[in-house]
Amino acid sequence: TVLMEHDYGKSICVSSQIGCNMGCAFCESGKLKRVRNLTTAEIILEVLTIEKLENIKVDNIVVMGIGEPFDNFTNLVSIELPDSITKIGENSFHDCEKLENVVLGKNLKEIGDSAFLGCSLSSITIPVSVTSIGNWVFQRCDNLTNITYNGTKEQWRSINKAVRWNIGTFKTITCTDGVITL
Repeated sequence: TVLMEHDYGKSICVSSQIGCNMGCAFCESGKLKRVRNLTTAEIILEVLTIEKLENIKVDNIVVMGIGEPFDNFTNLVSIELPDSITKIGENSFHDCEKLENVVLGKNLKEIGDSAFLGCSLSSITIPVSVTSIGNWVFQRCDNLTNITYNGTKEQWRSINKAVRWNIGTFKTITCTDGVITL
């Protein structure tokens, strides 16, 4: 796990496997052949451990550490983000075709452009803490039929003013005070 500090926040690069079978010439990790896939809990623990050791809150997560994430889809199919995550960066889960379930932490504030583009989500619940949603967040999420927002229709409209949607299969957003038809 690597902590990267940028002007836009703190990001961590998490690993998905112990070792790697890809054999990329430029990568030292490839010298250790894959021992096993990390579990979902172990991957999340990477985030929580860095936050505790460094006494920080992580803003962004990328899955590009040791191992090939596509070889460990089973444990990347369902992800529960800890409450400490405040931002899902642009393209964070782009084309994670097997990602079916994401539970967003209650303190999430921002979902970047194309964050879930091409995922297999069938539903998602967006916490009321979210104040910014990027463009094309759910583009090519062909299985997505249900978006629930844990706030009012007025709150949803205030965070969603300039968002460009590729509506696909979902046509409504369910809010605490009713349904918005797209």
